[in-house]
Amino acid sequence: MQKKNEIELTITGIDIKKECIEVAQKRSELANAHLVVSDYRDMLFNEKPDIIFSSLFCHHFSHEALVQQILWMQANAMLGFFINDLQRHRLAYYAIKYLTQLFSSSYLVKNDAPLSVARGFVKAEWESIFQHAAIKEYAIQWKWAFRYLVIVKNN
Repeated sequence: MQKKNEIELTITGIDIKKECIEVAQKRSELANAHLVVSDYRDMLFNEKPDIIFSSLFCHHFSHEALVQQILWMQANAMLGFFINDLQRHRLAYYAIKYLTQLFSSSYLVKNDAPLSVARGFVKAEWESIFQHAAIKEYAIQWKWAFRYLVIVKNN
């Protein structure tokens, strides 16, 4: 449990890749987090978390798999969930493509960053995903650096 600004916070991080969990374990700000190597769908909580947060993860899923993920988040969060993910946009694609060519020595970054932007979303796609999930109450906000913030409050 972490306490900052008089707010008690318990963090559980889930990733299917062991390497990602190992990197997170080395970060001092996550020292008290409970980090789990698992497919999110297999995660069983003793107590439902208040909020589930998905960051830069959704663009790896097909439309149908994303509908299932959203339904899982809704079913497993007490208060709701939010998503931070990429906006698919031509300017973002070319900007990241050229910036990574100039400033990164990593082959993976140079190839995966533009691919991630290409797999990002436009607002109408988020709306379609929520329609297929039969979730009517949600907010989609555009954020700086070609991101969308999606918020769902459970009833």
